[in-house]
Order: sequence, then structure tokens, then C-alpha cells
Amino acid sequence: MKISSLTLTLFTCLSCASCSVNSTVSTPNKIDFAGQHTLEWNHKFNNDLFGGISSLYFDNKTEVFYGISDDKEKTRVYKIKMDLSEKGINNFKIDNVIYIQDPSESLDAEGIALLDNKSFFYTSERGNILRLSNINGKYIKNFDHVIPDYYKVKDNEGHRFNLGAEGLSMTPDKNYLFLAFENTLKQDGEINSAKKGSLSRILRYKWDKKAKELVLDGEFLYEIGPIPKKEIKENDKSDNGVSEVLALNENKLLIIERAGIQLNEKDWENKIKVFYVDLSNATNIKNVVAIDELDKKPVTAKKELFIDFNKVMKENPDCIEAITFGPKINGQKTLIFASDSNFNDTQANKFYLFIDKKGVLN
Repeated sequence: MKISSLTLTLFTCLSCASCSVNSTVSTPNKIDFAGQHTLEWNHKFNNDLFGGISSLYFDNKTEVFYGISDDKEKTRVYKIKMDLSEKGINNFKIDNVIYIQDPSESLDAEGIALLDNKSFFYTSERGNILRLSNINGKYIKNFDHVIPDYYKVKDNEGHRFNLGAEGLSMTPDKNYLFLAFENTLKQDGEINSAKKGSLSRILRYKWDKKAKELVLDGEFLYEIGPIPKKEIKENDKSDNGVSEVLALNENKLLIIERAGIQLNEKDWENKIKVFYVDLSNATNIKNVVAIDELDKKPVTAKKELFIDFNKVMKENPDCIEAITFGPKINGQKTLIFASDSNFNDTQANKFYLFIDKKGVLN
């Protein structure tokens, strides 16, 4: 039985009346769960709490995972080693921590995508949406010039507070970068409720390797499901939105929908679903400020249920915000998911391993 040894590096730092919707196809889980590893919420390294993991990115050449955490006080990098096998995750060990230098006073890091072995993109829900750093955490620049102005926060336009650029992924060939928003832009309608879904936008950029520049290639609508709760009362903070995206190629994605169901003032229950998403027949709404400007109803991305965590787990899944390919095990592709502990004593840092034994991701 082949065991893959890894090093994991973690960087700390929605109305549907105006669209045509592709029906969601409900299917059994298409990939096999192999196991998980848990670090408690109060686990410390170098005197800092370990947590807030919001994104992972695996570099197959070096067998290093890069991950980003949404700690707003200290942007930091963890190096972690663990072994993966058909039996799960073993020998999880934190080796080191590196602090990232970002000059912005507005940073709420959410997504990460490795560009090459020298630099990576990362997103923020505050300030400049898309930024670039070198591999050691030194800030290079922001890509604010490639983000359409109507995504930026204004009174009646742009993304809502804390519902900004949540998902980030680059295709395996490094030709395309995807940026996904957690929920609906203000000008596109209301966010979802217990009775109806909402619309998120996904941006696709072409990476011009010669010019070292991102070129906006398309914008697509993705329908987020309703909040899975019978009734949302006043002051109830239950929600459902996109928490991460994994690019398979220029048209196919895996998208995590994370629903947080508030049980009381302190306790939450999570509903986590992963969807296989196809943009091939979706309407490209590039440069459309608001969807009600369109002459025809746009077609949303086709989505198919891929994993239902609540049917896989014997316990309530934690707040899963990260997904990446891992190393192959016995020639089979793997997916690694990670949860965001939110530095909360009712949560934990969890890493989940799935193995593609049926070859559905080939």
C-alpha cells in the first residue's frame, strides 16, 4: 500500500426571478471518504492559536500544500507534515511558522492559488480583492485593475459585507484563474432565505504568461441553494453561501456550499455540500453590471451534487472552507478538505481525506 508523505503550508493572514436555472441533479456521493484528522481549537504553535483555515492549494511538484487562514491580526504561514493512505491521515505535525508581510490595513484573507514556485495569488474580503505575494510571504502587488468596478463596495453596488471574494482556484495547467463570490452582489438582488436561493458570480480570468497579466475572460452566474432551515427569525444569522472553488479545467469546477445554521446564541450546525459545476452552457455575462440589464434571462451554471458531508460524517461536519487535490494514492486522485475553526471553542480544525476510487475526476 502506497503512503504519500506531504508537507502542508498554511498561510494565516445571492433573487432568481431574472434567470433561467439549470436543475440540480441529486446523486449519491461520488468519491470515497478515507478519514480525517482533528486539531482542537486551542492548539497553539509559536504562542499563536492554530486555526481559521480558509483555503488550501497543493503543489504536486514539491508535495507541499499552501493554505490561507483568515486571522486578521497576524498573517502567518504554517508548515505541516502528515502521511496519507487508504486508512486516512496520520503523523500530523506542525514544523514551522512564517509571518506574511502585507502592507494593507484591510486584510481578511480567504483564498489562495499558487501561480508558480515563486509566487501565489490570494484574496481578501476587505480592501483590494486580489493580491500577489512571493512564496516567502513578501507582498508584491494587488490586481485591483482587473476587478470590474461594479464588484467593489458602494451603497447600491458591489459585494456585501463579509460576502465577498471567498473562492479562488487556478486550473492545473495554470492557464485560468477562477474567483467566486460568497453570495449575491447588491445590484443582482437579495441574498438567499429559507424559501429561495440566490445568485453568486464566478469570474474566469485567462493568465497571460508572457505579459504576466490576468485578462477577464468571463463572468457566470451560480445558483446557491436556500438556507436549509424551516424558518429564519429576526436576529437569526443562519446563512448559506459559496465557501470555496476548485478548478478542474476551464469549464468544470467543484464548489463548496457551506450553510451555517444558528441553534442558539453560541451553537451552530453546519450543512456542507460539494457540487460538480459545469460552465459550458452558462451565459457569459462579462461586463454586465446588473443582471436585470440583460434582454434575455441568463442560464446559470449546471450543478450536480458530488458530496453531501452530512450523509458521510457520523458527526456534524465543521465549517468547511477549503478544498484541494492531494497526492495520488495507489494511482487514484485525492481531495483534501479543511475546516475554519473561527478560533471558536465550540469548533475545531479538521482535515478530511477523500479518494477517487471510481475515477470520476479523471
